[in-house]
Amino acid sequence: MRKFLSVLLAMAMVLSLTVTSFAADTAADAKAEMAGKTVILHTNDVHGAVEGYGCRKGTYYSAASVIEAGTLGEAPCPPDQNGGEFDAWKQGGDIVAGFFGHDHVNDFIIPYEGIDLVNTNGTGFYIYGAGELHGARLVTLHEADPTAYETQMLYYKDLIGTKLPFGFAGTWGAYVQGIVLLAVGALVLVGAGVTVLVVRLVKKSRNKRKATQ
Repeated sequence: MRKFLSVLLAMAMVLSLTVTSFAADTAADAKAEMAGKTVILHTNDVHGAVEGYGCRKGTYYSAASVIEAGTLGEAPCPPDQNGGEFDAWKQGGDIVAGFFGHDHVNDFIIPYEGIDLVNTNGTGFYIYGAGELHGARLVTLHEADPTAYETQMLYYKDLIGTKLPFGFAGTWGAYVQGIVLLAVGALVLVGAGVTVLVVRLVKKSRNKRKATQ
């Protein structure tokens, strides 16, 4: 039993070294990919410039000069072509703010051409998110003057005040965590099977040697 546990421990150590090496290679590849590209650094409460999504991949954006509150943590996902919706909002003249929730780690408020663009962090833990900054947005409208609305984020860390869900589901999501745990379980089973096979082969070889002596 001790030998079996020792083999499993050795396999785990080898796997950890492989992950570390992969991370180092990924960092080097990312640095090489960034060479020659322009990155806009931030000067206030944002995570930094973020890379565009889809057809805007390779272009970096920062909300440092326009953000009013919150955080820009990932690139928003607008359509590849401008459908004119925002221009229609401006022409209407009665749109005060637009509220969005597709981007999981963005909770910014950005006033733009007379309209507040407001994003809300993800609430659930099924897919990736902002850790203890998962939450919901409260919007208060005043009957006397609806344009003078108030809004604030209600974060998990403030509402619940307990530890995040098991493992790394709080940031990577339960879906990814399930895949990782399944892969690790499969590796353990394969390793155990290989170990048992090797032990049997060794015993069989020893028995043959004893029989020929």
